[in-house]
Amino acid sequence: MLVDSLHEYQKRWILINGQSGDNLTIIVENRGRQTFETVNDYKGILSNVTLDEAIIEDWIHYPLQLPLSLDIVNDEIGNIFARHKGTHRETHGKPGVYIGRFSAKTQRDTFVDTTGWGKGQLFINGFNVGRYWPSVGPQASVPQFSLQTTLYVPAPLIRRKNIVMMLELIGPPKCSSWKCTLEFIDHPIFNFTSNN
Repeated sequence: MLVDSLHEYQKRWILINGQSGDNLTIIVENRGRQTFETVNDYKGILSNVTLDEAIIEDWIHYPLQLPLSLDIVNDEIGNIFARHKGTHRETHGKPGVYIGRFSAKTQRDTFVDTTGWGKGQLFINGFNVGRYWPSVGPQASVPQFSLQTTLYVPAPLIRRKNIVMMLELIGPPKCSSWKCTLEFIDHPIFNFTSNN
């Protein structure tokens, strides 16, 4: 179950159905610092985590180390393709780590079009290209006026054989079966709107 948009000091209660022995994983995303209205812009889990009104004390809290080792990722891609060849697996709308490979004949500046993806972080060959959230930003400097759905990828990041990894927090609708697509283009995309 994904719970999104827990921010701005909101207290949130959710009901999760589970069974004895189930694991609960909580991922907290740091979206950066707020630059107005408050001095105390705290991040993370700021109070107790409870289950059936009992405080959970014996749990592990650690940073998510990204990107993963490229050797491990490359080996795992081959294993995944071999396991799922000829089968279909539903990925529509599911959060997860999406990994793929692509080849490039030339090394040029490019842009990744994140239209059709939810929200997350993009890595190419182990380099953190940036955060994407096509429906909101964060590439937009003033979201209500300008929305950029592309991330810039400089030429030195591109090799003949490349690994792309997306930490998708919402779930991509741009998948059919178990194949997802990501488009590399030669220009940025800006969607300008006006309040007039």
